[in-house]
Amino acid sequence: MKTSIGSGLALLFSILLLLLLVASIGYGVDDADADGVPDSFDNCITYPNGPLLGPIDVSNPYYIVQMDSDEDGYGNACDCDFNNDGGCGLDDTSRLLTSIGSANPADAELDMNGDGAPGLDDLTTKLQRVGFQPGPSGLACAAANQKFTCPPL
Repeated sequence: MKTSIGSGLALLFSILLLLLLVASIGYGVDDADADGVPDSFDNCITYPNGPLLGPIDVSNPYYIVQMDSDEDGYGNACDCDFNNDGGCGLDDTSRLLTSIGSANPADAELDMNGDGAPGLDDLTTKLQRVGFQPGPSGLACAAANQKFTCPPL
């Protein structure tokens, strides 16, 4: 049985097109930050904080996927509103500045990158978000200026 090169290329092109179509559909699951957590369950939609960040460092007890230290529904990675007044302001920045290097568990929410303590890297992230609101979060329980907590995932 002979096949022409043209029909073989057409078949290969069809297969590649089908693979691209399936990949673009993504099986109906949105994951804007590509961290492995579907947006509707992600407490930080635009900043990756899920299992696809890389291997979980079991030697670092502070590395927690989807970490939300103050349980307000916004993951630490995108929660720059430390006093939960609805905005990321200079008052939040001041609190972070006075806690840099702290291992106090009360300061866990200031650790935006989950490395175990608030540091200059967290301050850099925080300063980029002054004037904004926390989030966005895909969790229904997340709300700016809330006085209740979201249950941990």
